[in-house]
Amino acid sequence: MLSGRSRHRPWWGVWLAHPAWALAIGVVLTLCAYYGMTRLTIQTNFVDLLPDDQPEVIELKHLQDIVGGASFVVVTFEGPAGTSIPPFLETLALRLRANPRVRYLDYRMPLPFLRQTGLLYLSMDELNAFADRIERRLEQLKLHNFMIDLSDPATVLRIDDLEEQYPFLREYPYYQNAAGTLYVMLIKPMGRATDIDFTRAFLREIRTSIAETRHALGPDFSAQKLTIHLTGPYVKALTQTSHVTDDARRVTMVAFLGMALILLGYFRRKRVLVVISLPLLAGICWALGAAYLFFGQLNFFTAVACAVLMGLSADFGIHLWSHYAAYRRGGTAPVEAISTTIGALWRPMGLATLTTAAAFFALAVSDFKPLYQFGVISGVGICCMLGAMLLLFPPLAILFDHIAPLPQNVTPTRMHRSAVIIYRWVTRPGRHRWLTAISLLAGIPALVGAIQFDYNYGNIMGSQTTRTLDDRVDRIFSYSINPEIARAERPADATAFATAIRAAQRAAQATGTRTTIQTAWALGDFVPTHQEEKIARIAGLRAAFQSPLLTLMTDEERRVYDRLAPSLTPQPVTADDLPEEIITKFRDLHGDAGKFLYIFPRFDRQNGEALEQFVKELRAVECLTCQDRVVITGESIVFYEIIHRLLREGRIAIMASLLAVALALFIAFRQWTHMVRCLVPLALGIVPTLGLMGLTGTKFTLVNIAAIPVLLGTGIDYVIYYYQQLRQHGPAHGVEVYQTIAPPVIASALTTICGFGALLTADNNGAISFGKVAALGIGSSALMTLFWFPGWMASLAARSSAISPAAGGSSPSSSQEAQVMIASS
Repeated sequence: MLSGRSRHRPWWGVWLAHPAWALAIGVVLTLCAYYGMTRLTIQTNFVDLLPDDQPEVIELKHLQDIVGGASFVVVTFEGPAGTSIPPFLETLALRLRANPRVRYLDYRMPLPFLRQTGLLYLSMDELNAFADRIERRLEQLKLHNFMIDLSDPATVLRIDDLEEQYPFLREYPYYQNAAGTLYVMLIKPMGRATDIDFTRAFLREIRTSIAETRHALGPDFSAQKLTIHLTGPYVKALTQTSHVTDDARRVTMVAFLGMALILLGYFRRKRVLVVISLPLLAGICWALGAAYLFFGQLNFFTAVACAVLMGLSADFGIHLWSHYAAYRRGGTAPVEAISTTIGALWRPMGLATLTTAAAFFALAVSDFKPLYQFGVISGVGICCMLGAMLLLFPPLAILFDHIAPLPQNVTPTRMHRSAVIIYRWVTRPGRHRWLTAISLLAGIPALVGAIQFDYNYGNIMGSQTTRTLDDRVDRIFSYSINPEIARAERPADATAFATAIRAAQRAAQATGTRTTIQTAWALGDFVPTHQEEKIARIAGLRAAFQSPLLTLMTDEERRVYDRLAPSLTPQPVTADDLPEEIITKFRDLHGDAGKFLYIFPRFDRQNGEALEQFVKELRAVECLTCQDRVVITGESIVFYEIIHRLLREGRIAIMASLLAVALALFIAFRQWTHMVRCLVPLALGIVPTLGLMGLTGTKFTLVNIAAIPVLLGTGIDYVIYYYQQLRQHGPAHGVEVYQTIAPPVIASALTTICGFGALLTADNNGAISFGKVAALGIGSSALMTLFWFPGWMASLAARSSAISPAAGGSSPSSSQEAQVMIASS
């Protein structure tokens, strides 16, 4: 029978004899863990996902030590044309420059310098094309009475056309769109975007300065319709941290409420919510307290651990209550019922915990921090959840039973009567073979390559609310305002490497090859090349402007000439002539200028394929004139390394989890036969999961690939509960075992699916995909346990006399005890 009485004094009798002490110890441990849990922080920086000794991480952190914040806080000012935005910018700039956290501001071009030297920054081909265009128009003016119609717009030099191609001809010095409705200010902070405390305080100070500037300009300005937004990596880092934190809270709450409803609907007793939920919450505190001791922070992987652990650990409470309630309804006293329940379940619960923890701990073989930390936190967490359940469930159950004893009722429930029908159906000869074929056929989409790996950033972290605004800002600058950075030991090497990158980019374009590099700039590039030749060509253009021709120009053309005139008499430019606005962009925290360069991409950084090509293109650049190595670093390089490390180590982690589960089973059963019997239904549950992913177009990502080790460790739990009871009581009690195990397995699967399904309420796409894959896998594993495994066991039993009882197992019990266990609520 299905009895768990121990022949000796049970080792768990100590705290059963003193339930008040057990509760007190549980409360103290929970309070201590809660203190650590409240001190946890959430880290969303991708750089911190790689090992600290990774070369790219070392280089990026070294660059950050030299440069400080490698990106900007972008502030946009938008209002109707005619809004007094420039005075606001200047007033705000005065306030921000007084902030010690601000390195420098960039909101206007050095227009006087550009007006004087603009033509020198054109290549010779560009300069010749520009001069030829002007000279052709001047020749037309000479012959206008005979050759052309001055009213023809195609023959007129239009200022807006030239402004678009040549920024030094612009009338306005600010970074703005042509309509004058959108202005941009770039703020370079002293700290890093990854320092969330710094970022939060800095953004708060910026918003305060904006509000004070509005107030200082008076009510007339405040009445103008001016909209101000903050964007850029600093804002996104803080927003992502906030979203992950909110997701963790919301997902945990949804998981808890969903499981509470399932428990209430399944057991139909309100006390179950307290008896099971309190140990669950205590276990969550213990797990997060342990996470604080080990790591001090969570990342976007481990932030979902609460929902995962809650869904998994509800199984303990469901099985404990099912058995406890059954014994109580059979007339067993509360303490004896708890003791007998633990005697029946401590082996399968311990084995289930062992296999789950082993699968999680196997992830620690990876030095990829998300997998490593997720494995450690989840492995320790599942042990904490079991400990909390075993410590707190017994005294809570006994306490409520003293307040309101459970009624005596041995009548089988409808679910248990239905279990008999299902068992007879699934154990018909040959039935499991049909189910095997269905499972394998369901995996065909996975076998034909329908499952792919999606490493697009946007599909992991979710859509950006500022993406449209970011695109508008980039159009103002004609390039990304957050480029990649390469570091050199000498300014000359930085200039040479930037030249090599541009040469490679032009070579790719010349052959028609799609390139992801737009351009690259070093400080040395702001000293024009071939200046003597260019000055001579400009002198020829200047000579073409004869006095009589000026009187023949249209008003529009005269405005073109007025802006062009300063650049027609350029002086040679040296490094000492460069304005501070340019030099500041290339000066590091030590005051040295020119030792790094900016590389501007030509693709959406959320496009994983283009990002991979971008990194490969940069690494293929050869700088023959560089004396020392130039190090390319930045978020794109780090993300590229994360992708390839996860592709490599994700497979290793999955294999390690599988081997860990197999080893745990072998240690528990001491026979290869029993280990294989438990692994086969697990494999048959994973196959349709992969097939459904392929059928629905669900791709593996940086986040949901961790769902496979989770499924390996948790999907086997249902088989363990069933198989352990079947080994203990033999095939003669197959229907009683199925009646006892099937209802709690169903409830356990529902609560686990609820825990993973709660991730679908997250804003983070990575968490959503993780929840989807895990829920599919848990559902498939439960179905295999309930519908395929009993038929296979019956088939094996038919070919042999019986399954050998487990060593040390209890002897068959009376039919009355069997009826008691069948009547679990």
